[in-house]
Amino acid sequence: PRRPLGRWMLAGLDRLSASRSKVTVARSRGGVKVRIEQSYRPARKRAKIGHVHEYTIAADGSIRVRNTFELPDALADVARLGVRMTLARSQDRLTWYGLGPHETYPDRKAGGLIGRYSGTVSEQYVPYIVPQEHGNKEEVRWFKLVDAKGSGVRVDAARPLAFSASHLTPEDLTRAYHTSELRPRDAVTVLMDACQRGLGTLSCGPDTIEKYRIKPGIYRLNYTLSAV
Repeated sequence: PRRPLGRWMLAGLDRLSASRSKVTVARSRGGVKVRIEQSYRPARKRAKIGHVHEYTIAADGSIRVRNTFELPDALADVARLGVRMTLARSQDRLTWYGLGPHETYPDRKAGGLIGRYSGTVSEQYVPYIVPQEHGNKEEVRWFKLVDAKGSGVRVDAARPLAFSASHLTPEDLTRAYHTSELRPRDAVTVLMDACQRGLGTLSCGPDTIEKYRIKPGIYRLNYTLSAV
């Protein structure tokens, strides 16, 4: 669907530096709450993306996660706003409830149907001639990744989110210009997004239309992590 636009890399959005975190820990009715406040600055911009993430650890071991992103005017129209999680390679059995069975994006959802789908992480890879973003799932209510024994992690979204699971990282895809250059990692990279830009980057064909671009403002990504 897309490779990172040159303007994003020129701005240094592929090289973010994090500020020193402000961390607070407190007891709450739901358990123990850890709150982290920080910001991210692109290599070639003074503007910063604000990020507040809170983790409430309950007695049953589940973790309620709340992410708030603040995108300034100077950094409008980024590719995505979200978080990354790395799991063991063995946790490669994927099940999700959302749009499927194929990949979907904010401006490419009409062909997907809401349902419960399953497959391996490797099966989510799409071999585009030039390696790029792939395997995204939209309107997802929950998903889980488990090993052969059924042990792993489940994510329940507070509101529908987008996610992908791959044996490749975004950095792997950015560096490669041919599928033969890709080397699957001994891990599963999970990307969860509060918002993602639509397809099209002027690299071949028209750019993404205005309604599917990420505008300045506040974005939230909330979910609960549970062991299964």
